[in-house]
Amino acid sequence: MVFIASKSSSKVSSFNITEGTSVWREPEGNVSRFCRFHNLCYSNKFKEYIFINGATSVQYGVSPEKGILKDVALLTAVWRRMALDVYVVDLETVRRHHMREFIERKQGKYLLFYQTVPGNIGHIFHDSLLPLYNTLKKRQELLPNPGRTLVILYPHERYDRHMELYDFFSAEKPILTSQFKFEPDESLICFEDVLVGLSNDTMWYQYGEGVPEGPVENTQVTATDIRDFNAYFTDRLGLQIDCRTGKRYGVLISRKKTRRILNEKELLVAAAEDLHIDMVEVSLEENTVSSIIEKISCAELLIGVHGALVILAMFLKANTVLLEVYPYALNTELYTDYKTVVELPGMEIEYLAWRNFNLSNTVTHGFEYLIPQEISGGQAISKEKQERILNSSEVPPVQCCHNIELQFRRRQDTIVDIPAIISLIKTTNWYKKGTK
Repeated sequence: MVFIASKSSSKVSSFNITEGTSVWREPEGNVSRFCRFHNLCYSNKFKEYIFINGATSVQYGVSPEKGILKDVALLTAVWRRMALDVYVVDLETVRRHHMREFIERKQGKYLLFYQTVPGNIGHIFHDSLLPLYNTLKKRQELLPNPGRTLVILYPHERYDRHMELYDFFSAEKPILTSQFKFEPDESLICFEDVLVGLSNDTMWYQYGEGVPEGPVENTQVTATDIRDFNAYFTDRLGLQIDCRTGKRYGVLISRKKTRRILNEKELLVAAAEDLHIDMVEVSLEENTVSSIIEKISCAELLIGVHGALVILAMFLKANTVLLEVYPYALNTELYTDYKTVVELPGMEIEYLAWRNFNLSNTVTHGFEYLIPQEISGGQAISKEKQERILNSSEVPPVQCCHNIELQFRRRQDTIVDIPAIISLIKTTNWYKKGTK
């Protein structure tokens, strides 16, 4: 058998298949947040996770229904519909399909979860990295080094350029399930000790599961949770953040393909002259995530168009300002991922939103800019629907997932009203205190 997942140095061994699989479920209503498995196996032939009912198998807190341990644990911190099903098989089934001859057991501790939106740094931080930090920290498996290797359910074909960010939460190089390769077809890969699930204690935003997207009601997340994470993450990045020296400055997040501020250079000059601070520009095309975090961490002002990179406003220090630009037809009260995080108790970051109401200051991109998962599985968008979207002046509240109108409007370029933005910033306590 050949199993190729990563260049991990995880120990590999065989095991007596008659031992079977065991599971211990941590109760939480109808669906558990966590399950821990001993010898959880993945069948390449059936493309399913399987529980081998062996001589010493244990099923604690679970009971199979028609041969399936259904929804035994939640695979994400944000979606209750993303739960793990495990198929129960007996030893005879394993023998009949010759699987027992091609088993590789991965020794050590693992953590299995699902990555929600590939390539989207906002979702990576909110949906994965913060929950990973919280999950491992609470289980005392984070410091001084992570105690589990991540196994990421990643069924996507697109490569995620931010995948290396997971390295800081993994004992060894994370394993992507999309990279599983087996020879022969009947092969099994079995994990000795695997925790399934992520904590949702750090969630501040929900993306519309049954209700329009918006802040999590009664969230208990505070600035302490965010800044504890920030301290760990910047340390793992090797950054030495010291804001006591140097000039006062602001940061503008630049987009290079869509969501552009078309008079960006003029905005930078005006902000520097009228607010009396230096202004710098950052982008994912020209800067690393690490260097952007380093720059934002000591900035006094952050300006960005509504989009994933604005998540890094969570690294702003106290007594600073975030100004978020909303393209035409986007209601500033409906899509508040980043407003919500900077206004968590104790963050002490002033939030401002500027919305473009002027259609003539908008440049739209064709519907072909929407990636396949955002246009209902890649199906063509009818001319009638395109016309309706183009004639609409406001995107209505949306539920998950991949609303075409919302994604189309998010990708617009904008000529911003520079005097209005500068005037808005001058209303902040930050500006008033800085000019005394």
